[in-house]
Amino acid sequence: MRALVTMAALAAILAAGTARAAVADGGGGGGDDDGCTLPMAQWQAREAVTLMAEARDWTLERIGTDDGCYEITGRDADGWQFEADIHPGTLEVIEIDYKDDDDRVRGNDRGR
Repeated sequence: MRALVTMAALAAILAAGTARAAVADGGGGGGDDDGCTLPMAQWQAREAVTLMAEARDWTLERIGTDDGCYEITGRDADGWQFEADIHPGTLEVIEIDYKDDDDRVRGNDRGR
């Protein structure tokens, strides 16, 4: 039941954030490398980032900001440690870097 409530809340947050971000930046991406140029007043709350991560079965260790994006670190459902850049308006995964416990790079996936 909790999973259904979480998924419903996430869907509502994502729908609202996507519409708000499209209006704010003219419907396109941003001008920097990551596309994170949305003013902070239009960012979705950190709680929305937490819900997005829970929906992906991620365990978060840290939510921060870097270059206009949310930057999160944590572990995925398979236990892989990662760092990801998240668009603050749409919560889209812009870039994700995986590392294993020996600090060997697993790969650099976009939007996995």
